[in-house]
Amino acid sequence: MSEKFPDIDVQDAIFTVDGRLFSSAGSASSMDLMLERIRSGYGGELSGWVADQMVYPAQPRHCRCNIIGVAQIGGPGILDI
Repeated sequence: MSEKFPDIDVQDAIFTVDGRLFSSAGSASSMDLMLERIRSGYGGELSGWVADQMVYPAQPRHCRCNIIGVAQIGGPGILDI
């Protein structure tokens, strides 16, 4: 994409924050963006609590993955990570 739009700073991330502008890769990544904004403004404890209320895994800062940690659920045949 950067070849097609050389004047635009294209980033390989699920979300990005540039001053007052926020952009996310899609609807699910907007939840990651929201949790990061809560974490950076109010701390990890609150963002973790909000994620728990949403039944949504809190991602580490700048995590490029957007998957639910199946190994955390447990059960037969689940790889213990």
